[in-house]
Amino acid sequence: MNPKQKNALTQLAAWGQDMGWYEDSFMPIGSSIDILNCKLVLTCFACPEQYDVFFNEEPIGYLRLRHGSFSACYPDVGGEFVFEAEPEGDGCFMEHERLPYLHLAVEALEAKHRKVLADREQPPSSQE
Repeated sequence: MNPKQKNALTQLAAWGQDMGWYEDSFMPIGSSIDILNCKLVLTCFACPEQYDVFFNEEPIGYLRLRHGSFSACYPDVGGEFVFEAEPEGDGCFMEHERLPYLHLAVEALEAKHRKVLADREQPPSSQE
């Protein structure tokens, strides 16, 4: 990231904090949190707030909140929608709703991932 980009992100973060969006918990882009054995990497903090989701270093999802619509896609952007919700936040979560919605989305992604893995392990049925 060049100094101009870093300065722009710092100004946006300060503006978001002034608006009360982040309170004291602003996460810089690239930071991560762990939820249910998955690593969520913040790829954009607002408009949209979005995360890439990994399980054992394997990408299993893309989370995005934009215009009040939150979705989880498996296994990546453009994949199958496995969770959708309409939180209060528009381009980023309200502080009190971030972790609950991220938790629900990761639960849905993990369930889909377990099903995909189980389907891979099943021997093909023989048609006689």
